[in-house]
Amino acid sequence: MSINVRTKGQTGEREIAKFFNDIYREVYAELKMPFPEKDICQRNQNQSAVGGCDLTATCFYAVEIKRQEALSINTWWKQCLVSA
Repeated sequence: MSINVRTKGQTGEREIAKFFNDIYREVYAELKMPFPEKDICQRNQNQSAVGGCDLTATCFYAVEIKRQEALSINTWWKQCLVSA
């Protein structure tokens, strides 16, 4: 069975975007504010073409999502530094 690496990465990005949006929903509810129709945190779909982080609207954090079995921390850290 072949794993589509692109789909695997996109799924991970969606999971973490949901994590951020769940937090945003809690904050908006606590402040009694209506949550926007469109999710606040979203995948950066232009990241391959123009660079940047994997997600938008992450409270000034440079988020890079990795769904890999082998650790490559130094490579990932360099990517975070460049995108930040």
